Amino acid sequence: MANTPVYALPYQGLADAPNGPTLGQQLALAVEAELVRVDADIAALPRPILVASDYQTSGDTTVAISTAAVHQDITFTAVAGEVYTARWIGSLSGTVATSEAFLDLRHAAGTSVTTASTAMGSHTLYHVNANNNRHAGITVEREFTATASGNYTVGFCINFFGGSGSVKAYSTTDDVSQLKILRTA
Repeated sequence: MANTPVYALPYQGLADAPNGPTLGQQLALAVEAELVRVDADIAALPRPILVASDYQTSGDTTVAISTAAVHQDITFTAVAGEVYTARWIGSLSGTVATSEAFLDLRHAAGTSVTTASTAMGSHTLYHVNANNNRHAGITVEREFTATASGNYTVGFCINFFGGSGSVKAYSTTDDVSQLKILRTA
């Protein structure tokens, strides 16, 4: 039997004795082997899959001195053992140039998250360097592994750290903040 030049699929050449069943079997087995290889290659590719779409809150959040707040949260269905990445992108400002806040991403099983829920990594420190000056395009990104399947909620938290004024996160039409959840492994 002759073979195709790229995938080596068998076909009946002019010099071959006619044998339809043998040709059909050899061709089917060769095609199946190639499909198994392609499936394995696809399964081995990295797969960032969006699990929850962009999320926008309905209003701004102001965090006063010595307080903390969940600015945005999103609930999604997780699979045990999967790694998830939470990414918040938004705008912040402060009323006093010396104020600082810790920015956190936290998760909890179920449909609610608080500033005391499980931290997804180290804090990001936000330092106010000018009074009421908006800083757009701030990104905070962290990973966690789901320990069980079911609903999880991830929240973007602002924890006032120091200084003498408040810190504000924006979710108005001018400054849209977004929280995304990606499955990364």
